[in-house]
Amino acid sequence: MKTVLFSTLLSDAICAAVIASLWIVNRRHFAGMGLWFADFALQLLAVIFLALRGVMPTLSIMLGSPLIMGGAILLYMGLERYMERKGRQLWNAAGMVLFVLAQAYFGLVDPSLRARNLLLSAGLLWVSGRCAWLILRKADQRMRSDIRPAGLVFAAYALFSLSRIAADILYPPGVDLFHSAAQDVLVVIAYQMLQVALTFGLALAVNRRLMWALEQDIIRRTAAEERVGKLLAEKELLLRETHHRVTNNMSIVVSLLGMQASMQEDDASREVIDDAARRVQHMAELYDKLYRAENSASMALGEFLPPLLEEIVAVFLSLPAVSIHTDIDGTELDPKRLSALGIILNELVTNSMKYAFKREGERVICVSAHRRGDRVSLSYADNGVGMPESAALDGSKGFGRQLINALVGQLGGSLEMPSSEGTAYTISFPL
Repeated sequence: MKTVLFSTLLSDAICAAVIASLWIVNRRHFAGMGLWFADFALQLLAVIFLALRGVMPTLSIMLGSPLIMGGAILLYMGLERYMERKGRQLWNAAGMVLFVLAQAYFGLVDPSLRARNLLLSAGLLWVSGRCAWLILRKADQRMRSDIRPAGLVFAAYALFSLSRIAADILYPPGVDLFHSAAQDVLVVIAYQMLQVALTFGLALAVNRRLMWALEQDIIRRTAAEERVGKLLAEKELLLRETHHRVTNNMSIVVSLLGMQASMQEDDASREVIDDAARRVQHMAELYDKLYRAENSASMALGEFLPPLLEEIVAVFLSLPAVSIHTDIDGTELDPKRLSALGIILNELVTNSMKYAFKREGERVICVSAHRRGDRVSLSYADNGVGMPESAALDGSKGFGRQLINALVGQLGGSLEMPSSEGTAYTISFPL
């Protein structure tokens, strides 16, 4: 029996370590597992007291079986919490109190190993039967499949406890634990095997539940990604519809302004309306270019400005051809600042086309843009005759000057006019 108890002590220690690791890893996910560990720890402590029967007999008798019974009740309570079942604890408390009183009576008042064995078997039958019923009958369908192996182990516990009660009645045990009959040794070995099987069943239940939780998380994430995909598709559809409506509305405005200009007899009025129509047309082209950019978050100046300059110059079909020289790096800007630069260049090019090229010879517009440290410097120049006082940007109260000043301020930059032949501007703004 001493060898069997030592083997039981070793296996119970391993089982307690396994349950402890399960509890530590999963205590934030599942309730009740701390009570599982408490049961296995108490079972281990009970085996230690039983092994010390020869050293401290009274303490072993009074604490060994109550620790086993108390641990079994804690395990049942832990299973209720793990399975999210609310149970009344009155029966557990009453059963534990009655067991301790009976154990004390048959241990101290009227000592009887047979009675204590029958009492422990009856208690384990009661608790294991309740655990088996809780798992196999009261658990919901999904969780039942996960924890069924543990439920079958509890059912085996109950059947074995019932058979032990019958055996103790028919074949009374001896009075010395360490000189027990073969049937008592087999009982200890059987409980040891059931304890190992229960450990495996509980570990399997936790792993299956974790797998189910992972599957549910994947399902939820997949559903969320599908919803996001649908929302993005709807957003893209709305953006395309909005783009279509904006460009159509701008085209209508340009057409209406053109009709209004054709009805004017005064050249000055006609020119003012034509300027407004060109501005709207250039803004429509700018909007379309920004919308069609592959990367909506930013776009390189070298990809954005040269085609825009060509399109602005192309509007003036009745004027002689103008060469555009560009030296623009690949600095990327967001659409808001690109839009401001596009409108500024539209004003500058328009002024050059209308006022600068009054003499014969090659007509050239030069535009450069480079990043210098944490700022961007954009230079614009033409080889014309220069701006007349009425069209110059400095001090001008015209709409073009006001628009450029507002946009440069929006960029947080500054505007300079270096002294040179023709017209020259330098705009510097932070990234």
